[in-house]
Amino acid sequence: MNRASGHHPRHVARNLALAHELATILKRFRDRGISSAPLRGPALAEQLYGDSTARPCGDLDILVRKPELAQVNTALSELGYQLCDRRPGFAQAFSYTWEFFKVQPIPIIFEPHWSLAYPPYTEQLDMEAVWRRCVPGRACGVETLLLSPEDQILNLCLHLVHHNGNAPRL
Repeated sequence: MNRASGHHPRHVARNLALAHELATILKRFRDRGISSAPLRGPALAEQLYGDSTARPCGDLDILVRKPELAQVNTALSELGYQLCDRRPGFAQAFSYTWEFFKVQPIPIIFEPHWSLAYPPYTEQLDMEAVWRRCVPGRACGVETLLLSPEDQILNLCLHLVHHNGNAPRL
């Protein structure tokens, strides 16, 4: 089902560009042997609605393994992304994600996450169990790993709590 006809053209154009960029990153990671699974964004819209334009997306998020961060950085740099590391080493030591940006052809923020949990709980979630539960699938036309249904729900709930100041804290 194509829902694009009901959305604002800017929204559709941005989501199509994000979906294309996500496919490019997933292919690059796959070709480099970097473990990855898309989080939210156009991949979730495809999973839920069969259409990458069916929900607004502001950035791109992918789950990666923390020991592979150097390879992630290299692969993204080759695609024109720059790491925004305001306090070098801090995010890798104390956070759950890095933030990369790219301004051409459209501004994109890309966040590789190594945990589904947010500080101060990032180390309390068994990420190896999350990776074992990942299932093969497709996102934006690319064969990739996807979160299991239970981890997808966990990710969405934790994301809601993280971004909603009125949500109860863990």
